[in-house]
Amino acid sequence: MKRFFTTLFIALGAFTAFAKTYTGRLVVTVNGETLSNKTASIDVDQQGDGSYTLSLKNFSISLSGQELNIGTINIPATPYALGNARLLQANRNVPISSLGNVPINLLAQESGDKLHANIDINFNGMTIKVVFGEGYQVPNSNFETFGASQEPNRWHSFQSVTGSFANSAKTDAAISSDQTRPGSMGKSCVLIKSREIDFFFFSVIANGTLTTGRLNAGSSTASNAKNNSFLDLANKDKDGNGDPFYTELSGRPDSLSLWVKFKQGKPSADHPYATAKAVITDGTYYQLPEDKTYKNKMAEAINNEIADTKGEWKRLSIPFSYVNNSIAPKAILVTLSTNTDAGKGSGSDELYVDDLELVYNFGVEGISIKGQALANFAENTTEYTHVVGNATANDITVKTKGQGMLVAKTIENGKATVLVASNDLSKYRLYT
Repeated sequence: MKRFFTTLFIALGAFTAFAKTYTGRLVVTVNGETLSNKTASIDVDQQGDGSYTLSLKNFSISLSGQELNIGTINIPATPYALGNARLLQANRNVPISSLGNVPINLLAQESGDKLHANIDINFNGMTIKVVFGEGYQVPNSNFETFGASQEPNRWHSFQSVTGSFANSAKTDAAISSDQTRPGSMGKSCVLIKSREIDFFFFSVIANGTLTTGRLNAGSSTASNAKNNSFLDLANKDKDGNGDPFYTELSGRPDSLSLWVKFKQGKPSADHPYATAKAVITDGTYYQLPEDKTYKNKMAEAINNEIADTKGEWKRLSIPFSYVNNSIAPKAILVTLSTNTDAGKGSGSDELYVDDLELVYNFGVEGISIKGQALANFAENTTEYTHVVGNATANDITVKTKGQGMLVAKTIENGKATVLVASNDLSKYRLYT
């Protein structure tokens, strides 16, 4: 009897050893409108049959000012090994005590001590999207929340500038505006304004600038590289909201998209353009403009030719160029300015920006096994019959269209399964 209970204790210990709780940012949107953005916890438990259950406890959403308590959602999921990480996938009806059986589509990634999950819930005509975990988008990139300094939260301008000339440079250069882009679900955008700064015997144009890092005013000469935006994950400084002067990033996006409306207060034929730049780094110190050759860059997306939009909103799509794919992404420095050239333009230039987004491509061009391409492959056709002997998962090659697309492969009992996902988990497809 003692031996029986000892064996049972060991079995139960093995059964529960893989239960893990993750705490992070949970964003809920309903029909495209963000209704909740808060800290929450998700449990991931391995079951006795090797499957997993992802549990979203005490889930609730706000509708018309009222809190709708959904309850705990337990989603059985299939695991797929992905190097040192694990993908969890489900597309099924899930019983929820308050709602009955509800269609849920899940894709999650466990990697180290982090969980990133996309959960789509279809209920009563509503498309409820739940995103757990950060590191794939810039926080507050729709510019809907602003702090006491009037800067958009998680972004920084001259209100929080540092450096030896900080006192002269401080101004409300980035503020909220209700001039949202066409089709926006939000109520505000950010307005970035230039100005003219007077010193003792001269004046300079201070380009309106907004960044996910921090601005440094280190020189009275506008073009001096001591005037810059910078990030450094080792920097412990916090802004007035208690947030750091950097944005962490785990993803490998393919492009940067944003809506802009730009007007030069006084047209300049020689310096007519505003600029948008995004640089992904390993998280160590980096600045724009660069003051040396930096080797910690993974990718960059730059548009130095944003022309006057004549009072209209324009959507820009800026592709990322990957300069060093061997670098692991840790942080992103996005910098928006009223002029490409430092100290140029006029003191009354205005750059409106709305709904900035990192875009992750998704697509499959072909699948091969042992060098033999699947005949008549079509991206939206997910089942194939292919005859090949003694194949392993390593013999499967998938040609993808996105920079950081995820591919998990298994072969069991003559059936090959290939799970292909965009880097941010927003799209995926199963091939068999």
